[in-house]
Amino acid sequence: LQCSSGNRVGVLLLLWLARKHGKSAESAKQLAMDADLKFWNRCDKCEPMREWVLQQMPAFDAAPVLKPPTTDGLIFSQLFDPVSSTYTYLLGCAETQECVLIDPVLEQK
Repeated sequence: LQCSSGNRVGVLLLLWLARKHGKSAESAKQLAMDADLKFWNRCDKCEPMREWVLQQMPAFDAAPVLKPPTTDGLIFSQLFDPVSSTYTYLLGCAETQECVLIDPVLEQK
């Protein structure tokens, strides 16, 4: 996946995690805040993206999230490259030790 701002990748990650764990819209909000996803916490023009994500989630009320959700072997890291001012995401499986690098900075090797 390629995204220069990291916002669209954050949307996809949030949808995948929330659906995988059967989360509601309220839980997805909490997950986005806990994971400090850029499109949720640090983007002034991303309100339409946030609204769209919440429309994709079940509307039922969820119990308050009191602790960060478990990742069940998920490896997730948001990496920032100061030279290009972009984010790269590492998403992997602890069990199989396979991973994918999302939106890599092509200039860095």
